[in-house]
Order: sequence, then C-alpha cells, then structure tokens
Amino acid sequence: MNAVLVLLILNVVLLSAALIVLIVGFAVSARRLSEKITQITVATQDVRDAVVSTVATARQLMSSADALMTDVKGRLERIDTLAEQVESALAVKNIAVAAGKALISPKITLVSIMEGLREGAKALWGHKNESKEEPINEQ
Repeated sequence: MNAVLVLLILNVVLLSAALIVLIVGFAVSARRLSEKITQITVATQDVRDAVVSTVATARQLMSSADALMTDVKGRLERIDTLAEQVESALAVKNIAVAAGKALISPKITLVSIMEGLREGAKALWGHKNESKEEPINEQ
C-alpha cells in the first residue's frame, strides 16, 4: 500500500504541478490579452480622433469650396453681363457704321447740290455785282 500511496501522492503532485502550470499559463495569456486589448483600444481611439479631425477638415474644405464656387458663379455672371454689353455695343457700332456708309452717298449728293447752288448763286450775283461795278469804274 505504500507503493500505491506513493503513486497516489506522486499523481497528486504531478496533477497539482500541471494545474499550477496551466493556471500560470492562463494568467500570462490573460495578461497579454489584456495588454493587446488595451493597445487595440488606444489604437481605436487614435483612429477615431484622426477620423473626427479629418471629417472636420473635410467639412472646412467643402465650406471653402462652396464659398469659392459661389464667388466664381458671381464672377461668371458678371462676365456674362459684360459680354452681353460688349455685344450690344458692337451691334450699335456696326449699325452706326452701316448707317454712316448708307449716308455717305446722299451726303455727297447733297454736298454736290449745295456746291452747285453756291456756284450758281455766285455766278448770278457775281454778274450783277460786276455789272454794277463796271459803270462805277467807268465814271
């Protein structure tokens, strides 16, 4: 019985040692797991902070882009208005040039008629003046 008792004690010691090794291994694993969970939590918080910062920056950029687009739209509308005014001015200029060209011929005709009338008047009045002057010079 002594041998059986020794074997039984040896089994209890071996099982106790195995149980202690398992408990220590589990404790070490649990500690490492806890450290990894802490690292993951910290990394997740860092990512969350980075995402929040990135979203805030994106919102600012979108707001700036919206303001820029509004400004560009206003400037384009002003440019369009100016282009329309320039087109109108060019159309008026073209009409004036066409009207001027159309009036050149009648203007020349009118100037010619006026010159003819002037010459005719000079010829008529010039003869009367010469007739009156000739007797004066003869006396």
